[in-house]
Amino acid sequence: MNQLKAIFFVKDLMGDKSLPDQYEITTARGGRKIRVEFFDNEVIIGQTLTYSLDRQGFFVTPVDQQCNNGQIFVIRTAAKNIKVL
Repeated sequence: MNQLKAIFFVKDLMGDKSLPDQYEITTARGGRKIRVEFFDNEVIIGQTLTYSLDRQGFFVTPVDQQCNNGQIFVIRTAAKNIKVL
């Protein structure tokens, strides 16, 4: 686990990097809105039901409905900054 950043559960293996990131919550999924910044400066904003300082990781559902990630399992130690919004 200490060598991982996150596990990305993607919708499509090709993806589309041309789509701009969207950070507004458009659907009610429940959970807390969270901002995760990794040491490589990638930022993910989503909702989580499982974030806890006591766990090695937690699931995030991106708020951007157009992004290629359906779910992301974030490894807590790979995050430079985690902020509940």
